[in-house]
Amino acid sequence: MSRRLITSLMGGFALLALLLACAGIYGVLSFVTARGTQEIGIRTAMGASRGDVILMVIGGGAIPVLAGIAVGLGGSMGLAQFIRSMLVTSPIDALTLVAVSALFLVVALAACFVHGVRRESIRCRPCGRSRACLRRSEPHGTFLTTCGDAVQGASV
Repeated sequence: MSRRLITSLMGGFALLALLLACAGIYGVLSFVTARGTQEIGIRTAMGASRGDVILMVIGGGAIPVLAGIAVGLGGSMGLAQFIRSMLVTSPIDALTLVAVSALFLVVALAACFVHGVRRESIRCRPCGRSRACLRRSEPHGTFLTTCGDAVQGASV
């Protein structure tokens, strides 16, 4: 097999691994953010500002990803000497390391933004998540929430 074919195959597999890693980061952070929707609703109902909730959602996703990037960069620097014999160029390519790290961070922030910040739960909709914000009773078992939404069959 020619060296060019091997290099192309390794590049293709590296791109596939990068896409799988991005999909995994996005999926895990989307799931974690979606599970926190009730907490977001409760915090909003208790009077948390929109900025505080956004900071909580973005920080909750960015901190683990930044820790993972730091561990990954440390591991890649440590293993660079091991793979030096298999590479044509230098094993430490600063541009590639920065680009991949930035891509992972952007994917993580996008997942938090799409599933946390842009969700209706952050936009003053804690009432759908908590019955504690029911304001007054209407006839026939319908309650109006502080957001003005009607809740059928809810009991205080």
